[in-house]
Amino acid sequence: MSNALEYITAAATVIAACATAWAALAASSSSKSAKEAVEVQQRSEQSRVDLQKKELLIKNFQMLMSTFTEIKVIAKDDHAPDRGPTLKSLARQLRYYESIVQSLSPQIGRKLHHWSNKEIDSYSNPRLISYMLGYYESHIGDSCDTFFDQKIEMLIEIQDEIFKI
Repeated sequence: MSNALEYITAAATVIAACATAWAALAASSSSKSAKEAVEVQQRSEQSRVDLQKKELLIKNFQMLMSTFTEIKVIAKDDHAPDRGPTLKSLARQLRYYESIVQSLSPQIGRKLHHWSNKEIDSYSNPRLISYMLGYYESHIGDSCDTFFDQKIEMLIEIQDEIFKI
């Protein structure tokens, strides 16, 4: 009987060893699966963050375009009430949106900086706004149409690049 018991004990030991090996294999496989799941989750989270960042970039760039268009309207309207304070406020908003866009996308920020400082007909954005602020009664009429039209075309090109990101 002791022989039979030894065989049963040996068989139980072999079965236990196999079960332990199987459990180790399953744990290793589970560990790989868990690691892969974490990596997928991290990629998903990064994609979500990138999408939110692009959404903010588009929103703030559109606000910048809208603000620049308002500046054009005020510049051409000689009889706009509170022209000076309105232009000051719009100039601050324009700089604010520029800084946000620059922080969200340095690549687009560089293009926007170039857009802001590029001279057209001896004007850059800061120079024209300063001119209009310095001379509240200044009449620019149609003299800056080329400036505004080219600046708006540049903004549209930059916006197209944003959509390609």
